Amino acid sequence: MELINASCPICHSRGIKSALVIRTNTNNGEKFIGCSRFPTCKYTAGLDEWGRARADSTWRKSGISVAIAGDATKDFPISGIDLVEMLANELDEICRLLFEYFCEQKDNGNPRYTGGQFDRFWLNSCDDDNVIGPSDILSLLLLSVEIDPNASRAILLSSWSEVVKQRLSTVPNDISITDADSEKFLKLSRGFDSETFELWRSLHLPASEIQSRYGYKPERGFADTTVSKLLARKRPNLFPVVDKVVRRKLNFPLAGLDNDPFDSADQVYRYFWALFHNYGVNGVISEALKRFHEKYPEGCDIDSVSRLRVLDVILWMAPESWFTRLM
Repeated sequence: MELINASCPICHSRGIKSALVIRTNTNNGEKFIGCSRFPTCKYTAGLDEWGRARADSTWRKSGISVAIAGDATKDFPISGIDLVEMLANELDEICRLLFEYFCEQKDNGNPRYTGGQFDRFWLNSCDDDNVIGPSDILSLLLLSVEIDPNASRAILLSSWSEVVKQRLSTVPNDISITDADSEKFLKLSRGFDSETFELWRSLHLPASEIQSRYGYKPERGFADTTVSKLLARKRPNLFPVVDKVVRRKLNFPLAGLDNDPFDSADQVYRYFWALFHNYGVNGVISEALKRFHEKYPEGCDIDSVSRLRVLDVILWMAPESWFTRLM
């Protein structure tokens, strides 16, 4: 193991001193950055494309240092390095935010945030992973999406359903954003003509196209936010929920006349991918969930929620001030 001149951010947040080392995956031979206290601490981070951690790219702020392999998010509004460091320093508050979103109830017994049920709402256990079904459409209401009733009828009852089913079947339902080959499924660039772009395009239809293709006459089609939430519902380990709140906090422009919706979503997907593969955000999430269960042993079960969704909720719930100080 090669020692890196940096300390583990998870152990640091616990008041423990431990170094980061370069390890080798025994299954595929790939090298990665890990904590020297493994398996007690399971923090990991990726190496760069040359297979090395660059000492001149070491992150050192607020007493935390994490070796990184160049800033893969340097072309984005907020550096992934700074974002993950910030999250590592706010773990106790993150636990409180997760409890508030997923577990807290109003005085009348209703969930404080209906979005906390988004991932766990099912009308029956027979819903097909490759079919947009009634459970998926109704789950959008939990995220405050206004669905046109005729657009809903079209995707449930017309041949549109078969088109989407075919596209969904090309994107494996067991792949996670943490997998090495997940990046190719996140590319929406039309130049690559990827499976995901074809899937996105099959869902991202204005009202006029729904009418001309499938015979229904909705007033509104499925815009980019609705599409992202449907994809997050069908492939929760691969696609994040991307709405205007998360875009604004991360300083990504909203899709519009001057910003192609496919390119806009592609930027956000690549950013999330880099957070998991270059900056070890998964380790920060693991620590947050560990503290969550320690602090709220009788809270609620959020283990069935994907790590990607947990990160999305953290970003959505976090105060604006966290992000303004990173810009």
